[in-house]
Amino acid sequence: MSGNGQNCGFAARRDYTMAMNRRPLIIVLMLLTCLVLIGVLGWQSWRLQQSNDAVAQSVQRDYANLAADEYGRRITAALGYRGYFQVISRLDSPPHATALRELILRDEQIADAARLVDGVFVINNGEISLDGMPSTSELERLMQTIQAGDTPLDGPYHSVTAAPDRPQIIYTRRGDANDQAVLFGFSVSRDGVSEYLRTALDAGALLPESLGDGKVGNEQLFVEVSDANGDILLASNSEFAYSQIVEKVMGDGYQGVVEGYTIRIAVNPSAARALLIGGLPSEQLPLLVAVMLLAIVLMLTAIWLFRREHAVMKMRADFVSQVSHELRTPLTQIRMFAETLLLKRTRSEAEQQRALQIIDRESRRLTHLVENILLFSSISDSIRVNPELQPVVPLIREVCEATRLATENLNIELLADATITAIVDADALRQILLNLLDNAVKYAPAGQQVTVAVARRGGVVQIEVIDQGPGIAASERERVWDAFYRLDKEQQTAISGTGLGLAVVRELVDAMHGRCWVADSASGTRVVVELPGSAADA
Repeated sequence: MSGNGQNCGFAARRDYTMAMNRRPLIIVLMLLTCLVLIGVLGWQSWRLQQSNDAVAQSVQRDYANLAADEYGRRITAALGYRGYFQVISRLDSPPHATALRELILRDEQIADAARLVDGVFVINNGEISLDGMPSTSELERLMQTIQAGDTPLDGPYHSVTAAPDRPQIIYTRRGDANDQAVLFGFSVSRDGVSEYLRTALDAGALLPESLGDGKVGNEQLFVEVSDANGDILLASNSEFAYSQIVEKVMGDGYQGVVEGYTIRIAVNPSAARALLIGGLPSEQLPLLVAVMLLAIVLMLTAIWLFRREHAVMKMRADFVSQVSHELRTPLTQIRMFAETLLLKRTRSEAEQQRALQIIDRESRRLTHLVENILLFSSISDSIRVNPELQPVVPLIREVCEATRLATENLNIELLADATITAIVDADALRQILLNLLDNAVKYAPAGQQVTVAVARRGGVVQIEVIDQGPGIAASERERVWDAFYRLDKEQQTAISGTGLGLAVVRELVDAMHGRCWVADSASGTRVVVELPGSAADA
């Protein structure tokens, strides 16, 4: 029954250990899952923003088409009816081009429409007369074509372009007093057309006022009109950047007066929000990206802190295991030799003295270890020291002698002037020297010599502990002062230790406003502790 209970206990502990080992992995997986979810959220936010942009672009295109249709209707009516038709309807069968121009200039009723007239022509009895129009081969061929056409006009006038890069011509056919057909017309003034286009644009908003509560006027529209030759006749608000431009090519309405014209219109992107019923959702993508990046940084920081905490926990577990071993060793020695003395198993007085020496040495070692642990545990609460000016050499000599007596085959040489004083806490200095000498004894070969040198350096006192051990590599001279840190060669050998000795040394030295470091040495290790000295020594 007892064996089964013990096995159950082992199994329970094994399950607990496995669960604890799996815990970090589970937490890391959860954090990584959060990162993935944040990424999905960011991707969805980007998709939503893209959808909003697509809606805005669709609104811009739809209302640009609406504006283009309205403007096309306006310019067709303005040029075709209030322009060209007014001129043609006031004319009769003129005998020649000069009379036709005088008639146009005298008629006040068509003074506004007359701005559309550039040059005039008359074809009477096969003779072509021009006024204000240069005689060119292309124009002559056009006139001959017009004269040869004997089919009746399907409207009050016709529109035709003489040739590429040539002006537009408006013409009609009438009978004279002798019932002879007379063809006459005029070339269109580009400046006059531009004025008509501008007037049509300024006549009112191209978009209904019900859209955007009347806030989207023509000032929010890019409008450009070019003729059949590609020449730009009107450009409005072209300084703005527009992405959704709609092109509308005009047909042959009103006898083709605007045939071949191209209207290009775009809505200002900033006005799309007002045109969309209910408005576009406010753009939250920059804020969401910022929040997502912040969350990612926090997650990565959490993972880093967790890994660091896990490493600290592992170091603490190793520390507990090492301390347990360190405590068990002297306790075993003390108990064993104490039992030897109690049972009177020593065969001579020398053996009895030897047992007492071992008990004393191991108890000192145990005391030193416990003091290190207690000092380290108080580091987070700030070590309290009471430094005062006092001679340091007698105290150093006492510690060196105690260490030499407690260690076999060790020679400690003290090089110091007995008059040296420093501002120190006696107990703290004692613990510093015990830790440094303990390291020297632990890592140096048997029968070695350890040198402790004390000297004044200006206003400070330097204490050097030099051993004949393997030394410390330059790359590790700073890390050895960290708590729980042990050199690789220590971990690969049977040398025991808690990794607290030098950490306690640095904390005590800092508490006394000093500093410490591992200095270069021809052989072995040379540790330097620098403490404040007296003003008289400076």
